[in-house]
Amino acid sequence: MLSAQTQLVSDPRVISLRRVTKRYYVDGHWKHVLNGITCSIPFGSSLGIVGVNGSGKSTLMRILAGVEAPTSGEVIRVGTVSWPLAAGSGFMPRLTGEQNVRFIARLYGLDPKDCIEFVRDFSELGPALKEECYTYSAGMRARLGFAASMAVAFDFYLVDEVVAVGDQRFQEKCRRAFAQRRRNATVVMISHQPATLQQFCDSAAILQGGRLIFYDTVEHAMRAYRSVTGGRPVWETAEA
Repeated sequence: MLSAQTQLVSDPRVISLRRVTKRYYVDGHWKHVLNGITCSIPFGSSLGIVGVNGSGKSTLMRILAGVEAPTSGEVIRVGTVSWPLAAGSGFMPRLTGEQNVRFIARLYGLDPKDCIEFVRDFSELGPALKEECYTYSAGMRARLGFAASMAVAFDFYLVDEVVAVGDQRFQEKCRRAFAQRRRNATVVMISHQPATLQQFCDSAAILQGGRLIFYDTVEHAMRAYRSVTGGRPVWETAEA
């Protein structure tokens, strides 16, 4: 069992969590979702994250992305980090799709015209790109979100479950684009599918009881993950 990932000395890019805690006030009491997580995700070593429903995986992903703040602790990002892939909830609803893309381009120091042209071609939204985002369907927002994320060459791509946007033809287009981007990036992925994690990730971690337990291979992590249904905490059944 690995307590944390070791940062590659040759590359300074990393996402580091230091004593990160997240809690919510629910039905009159505090619910702790993350309990003092300390770890590093270095550039060049893609990580899969598994956990039962409600264990806090999506919360952790939002904290990694910076779209939600931890209750305590800090997240240090050296390098560019994407929003959770294919999510379109971060767009400003009263701006058009094109205006949102222009804002993203300026935020990352890119040429707005180039980004807008890329998103227009990739998303296939046509005239809708000039419409306000609150008028978009969920599918249209997902297309805009995925296209915008592919327009920026992030160092770290965050993937909350496998991207499935549009019809089969468009999904294949997304898979090809993502495969090209990840050649020069690190992926942090949430998925319940072992085959998917083995395809995209070098190692994996289990989130249980607000703690992350790291494993050097996806196979070891999935073997330990299956023990969750046995009733014992996973860190008591983890393999070295």
